[in-house]
Amino acid sequence: MITPAYALTATERVLPRMALDFTTASLDPRVTVTRALNTATAVNSSGFITIVNADLPRFDYDPSTLLCKGLLIEESRQNRVLRSNDFANAAWDDGAPNNATVTVNLVSPSGSTDGATLTAATGGTVSLRRQAITAPGATTYAFSIFVKKGTATSSRFLVRDNTNGTNFIQMTALTWSGTVPVLGGTTGTWTSVPWRDGWYRLIGVGTTGAGASISLAVSVFPDNAAGTGTLGVYGAQIEAGAFATSYIPTTTTSLTRNAD
Repeated sequence: MITPAYALTATERVLPRMALDFTTASLDPRVTVTRALNTATAVNSSGFITIVNADLPRFDYDPSTLLCKGLLIEESRQNRVLRSNDFANAAWDDGAPNNATVTVNLVSPSGSTDGATLTAATGGTVSLRRQAITAPGATTYAFSIFVKKGTATSSRFLVRDNTNGTNFIQMTALTWSGTVPVLGGTTGTWTSVPWRDGWYRLIGVGTTGAGASISLAVSVFPDNAAGTGTLGVYGAQIEAGAFATSYIPTTTTSLTRNAD
């Protein structure tokens, strides 16, 4: 045994054995990422939402500043909204005569021209797009949707617990200060996250009433003043949890993003 002829300094005693900096958007070869299925997304270096295939690292960028935030690691979540970005689909049509019209004409947070303009119907009745969802009760849910300013002076978002008769996530007055959203008339906890190109992700969190299986209704009102105003929308999501996670695109069924 060889005894060192010197003592370690205080700095040397606390030096890390391994330092990982994921904000460089590169993966140390000693690190392995596993995640089943190609259902995960991240924000790329251009600020656009992109699909990341199974077992690949998700380096996530700030959609506003375009700075790399590091390696995105999330728990498993399920988006219960069907046709999450197809607001013209029958899944969003409750058969009411006052449905808002849908025009797909906006460059969305994905970078493709798949963002929609919702236009309120004419007449004295407030118009909307609405979807019915069955989900477990006594559960906290995070609702999120991307929005962009249109011509409406006030818009509304509602997640109603039909089984227990409560509007547990609601915003009755989305207004705008320039191109920045102002969140008013809220039920539940709401935040907004700035995106690129004038988009914002609105996030509302609330808890349902009791019931093993309850009926929810998700509604988007482009013009809450019974006018004919418009609102840009993209990517609706309802997930069980106290906060929103990365967007999970869906088609005909709800979709689960597996844990990293």
